[in-house]
Amino acid sequence: MVAPNGVNHVAYCTRDMKAQLEFFTDVVGLELKGLFWMHGVEGAIHAFLRLNDDCCFSFVQTADADEREPVQGLTYPSWGGDAVAWGTLQHIALNVEDEAALLAMRDRIRAKGHQVSDPIPHGFCTSIYMKAPENILLEFSTMVRDFGEEEMDPEVVAKVGISSEELARMTGRAPVEA
Repeated sequence: MVAPNGVNHVAYCTRDMKAQLEFFTDVVGLELKGLFWMHGVEGAIHAFLRLNDDCCFSFVQTADADEREPVQGLTYPSWGGDAVAWGTLQHIALNVEDEAALLAMRDRIRAKGHQVSDPIPHGFCTSIYMKAPENILLEFSTMVRDFGEEEMDPEVVAKVGISSEELARMTGRAPVEA
């Protein structure tokens, strides 16, 4: 079966391309790989920052970016658990190699004068969180183990309305008998 194996790029809209590029190159340490007129979109600018050979972080600035004001809790979250309007990107998690790299990223961000959380363990991964310019919720994460059974909560599966057969299809595992 063919399936995605990572992120090619994730695009956020911005009204201040320069601020984003400065932040993501200086504070986060990404390399700008492309900055050009967006193909087929009059007046729009597209930027790509290298995460690795197969993955980029991207920004788009349209000609009318200043005309659309964000609404907290609707078009962007005020924190990681907030709901946002469907169809908008809630946050992006950027991968780091290991927990030492996570701590180094936290220290780098703080040294550049930005607030960032201490590492938060989530079982399968550990993450730090911050807000980039324009309230972009940014997570840096490292996997500490494979996903386990504890990441598949039966109560939540039931609340969503997924049958055991559907769950088996979605996960590639045999159905669980009730």
